[in-house]
Amino acid sequence: MARIAYCMLRGGRWKDRQVIPGWFVSETAEPTHRLTVPEMRFGHDARTFSHGWELPAYLPGGAIPADARHKPGSGGQHMAFVPSLDLVVTRHTDGTGQWEYREYVRRASDAVLRETR
Repeated sequence: MARIAYCMLRGGRWKDRQVIPGWFVSETAEPTHRLTVPEMRFGHDARTFSHGWELPAYLPGGAIPADARHKPGSGGQHMAFVPSLDLVVTRHTDGTGQWEYREYVRRASDAVLRETR
């Protein structure tokens, strides 16, 4: 998961090879549609999604960099990247405990921002 997020952070490049199309990475920075109905899994506004990635800055509650993207998975897995902070965040759990994906990205972003001040 970390390698996928890292590759996305680098515009789809892995070393000297383009392995994810650059246009795809660019398009994940904005909503891919204008639907306003809630998405079924999390109940979020469907506009927070872009090509399967979620745009946590579009969700209410707490400051997250606007360019952050994250992707939750089943069982508590999570990967995120924030280009403006040169940050990749991943988590792999066994599904125990309650984890708020967006809060996880917010706290990681805050930690990086505190270190750069």
